[in-house]
Amino acid sequence: MGTVNTRFVLITETNSLFGYEFLHRLLADERSNLAAVVTRAPGVLCDYYLDDDVQVDVATEARQNGVDVYQPENPNASEIVEAMRALAPDYIIVANYQLQVGRELRDVPAVDILNFHPSPLPRYAGLAPYYWMAQNHEAQGGVSAIRMSAGLDDGPLIAQQLLSLRGDETPDEVRASLSVRLVVSHSV
Repeated sequence: MGTVNTRFVLITETNSLFGYEFLHRLLADERSNLAAVVTRAPGVLCDYYLDDDVQVDVATEARQNGVDVYQPENPNASEIVEAMRALAPDYIIVANYQLQVGRELRDVPAVDILNFHPSPLPRYAGLAPYYWMAQNHEAQGGVSAIRMSAGLDDGPLIAQQLLSLRGDETPDEVRASLSVRLVVSHSV
């Protein structure tokens, strides 16, 4: 029995701790071949992470591990879509990316495009789920894996990992709790 070599592309924000964890898990998994990382254009950072004590740089880390990095202004530009097609990924993983992924890019992977969202979908779809969970004093958070569709965080749910919250966390505390539990049990 041979080793499975599933080919992935990761799409995430450059300074996303959530995406950084996915990068490291894909690099560490001997069954995975991380073909490329797509992040935002140089200098564009996700404001969720700007004040964190620990700063990450997904693009630099990927390059240091021999992974091709694309940093387009528009991830749906024809040259990016064609570059992704040429990589022939089995899966595209989207983890904390604040631009919409268009149909042509969603159609690239041979198997599927999966979005990992830091909330118990369908609740808190869209931007700033940490803020809204803290604002609403939620007692339960979660990380959801969905098949990406045309809508915002509304694709079919594949897996979900729920976790208890106290209900008095700040948005940063909610984010930290969810980042620690980002792995959703899903076999690819």
